[in-house]
Amino acid sequence: MDYSTLTNNELIRFCANNPENRVAWAEFYKRFDHTIWLVVHRNCTEKNISKNSEQFKLIVQDLVQDVYKKLVDKECKALKEYTGATEKSIYLYLGRICKNEVINYITASKAQKRPQITEYLSDDKEKRNANESEGTAADQPDEQLNLDALKHKIDIILNKYLTGKNKDRDKVIFKLYFYQELSPKEIVSNYFRNLSSKRVDNILSEIRRTLREKLIS
Repeated sequence: MDYSTLTNNELIRFCANNPENRVAWAEFYKRFDHTIWLVVHRNCTEKNISKNSEQFKLIVQDLVQDVYKKLVDKECKALKEYTGATEKSIYLYLGRICKNEVINYITASKAQKRPQITEYLSDDKEKRNANESEGTAADQPDEQLNLDALKHKIDIILNKYLTGKNKDRDKVIFKLYFYQELSPKEIVSNYFRNLSSKRVDNILSEIRRTLREKLIS
């Protein structure tokens, strides 16, 4: 069979129902691979997904593979759901899949970077330290908030409830620890050499109590 003679819609239906046919998929690759790469690359560029050029290339490569995986997963469910009205409809359909994969990647990346509120505010210091050392993801009470919204909410609390002449310094210490993931020792070494690591730890403990009371109580 000469798959090059099939229309786009016919080729999609054939690939969806014959996922093991390498010749048909080779024709699919020939027709649509450039579009997949182009859309993934464009969306990654628009989202500024990485400033490192080598890392950017690797992310694009991985996301292109994720698109193909999406197409063949669950017995080619995505292709079977395609109902293009015209021969060009497949390009819009593939574009949506590509865009969704980029969004999913960004969402997952943000989730990994999201501050671990539950562990940080926990009274159980051993549990908190264990979770930090293991790098486990927190079950967040503010799970529906994105990172920027969560930071904004924390800023409001800190601005309202931190007092004294050192409140601005303490906010900086908190952000260095909580957002930049610097240890008290690193904070002292790089930013506040007039303080001890013990003092920084005490400041963080005081802020933790404030947030525990105002954020999740």
